Amino acid sequence: MLHIVTLAYRFELLSKVYASIPKHDDIRWHLSIAKERGLPTDGFLKNDNRIIVHLIDCKDNDFVSKRNAAFEKIHDGYFYLLDDDTIFLNETYEVYQHYKAMNFRGMIVGDRIFRFRKYKGEIERAPFPTENPATTFIDTGMAIASADVLRSVKWEWAPDNGGCSRDQLFWTNCFKYFGKDNIVFCNRVISYYNYSAPIFLLKRKIFNRNIELKVYNPNTAYIIDFFAKKIKWILK
Repeated sequence: MLHIVTLAYRFELLSKVYASIPKHDDIRWHLSIAKERGLPTDGFLKNDNRIIVHLIDCKDNDFVSKRNAAFEKIHDGYFYLLDDDTIFLNETYEVYQHYKAMNFRGMIVGDRIFRFRKYKGEIERAPFPTENPATTFIDTGMAIASADVLRSVKWEWAPDNGGCSRDQLFWTNCFKYFGKDNIVFCNRVISYYNYSAPIFLLKRKIFNRNIELKVYNPNTAYIIDFFAKKIKWILK
């Protein structure tokens, strides 16, 4: 079984995430949602029994409680962490199937496609994880791992000024749990970093009102970027 864990924060993007997940019976999609937000209205939540919704009594931006609540319900197979601003790649499922057939029990690290400011996708080779989170540059979706690690390793808040992110801290702790002999680099792309995130966010105060524009389309972004710089709008 492949357990895909998503923290539902940007409800407007969930349908795009769902559409990218293959319709295989050996997939479970765990959606972790803060009770204060309530349930999304998407019909697929009711119609697909592969989806497991976890309603968590926490703040909407408490990503640690959300993720750990989902971890507590995963007891078999493998897990993969999928952010709600990206998509699931079919190659990720193929990698899972390959190592499942080998009965591999460990951590599989892959490449990612990264969106740069110039609106082009690039592939970056992931470094091998280390025992130091500051040198383990692995993003959330760059690894598939055996679920048994979740009994010992939890998602944590990264320490202030610790020089690492929560992603780096978690995958470092997984590395320590499995040991170097049970870590492999599969040399395949299994993550599309921030696929659905806006290419840039345009903000301006007009008539004492804060106006926010999220731009997703690369061509539109290029045009707006060009004219915004001409008229000296504030870009963030």
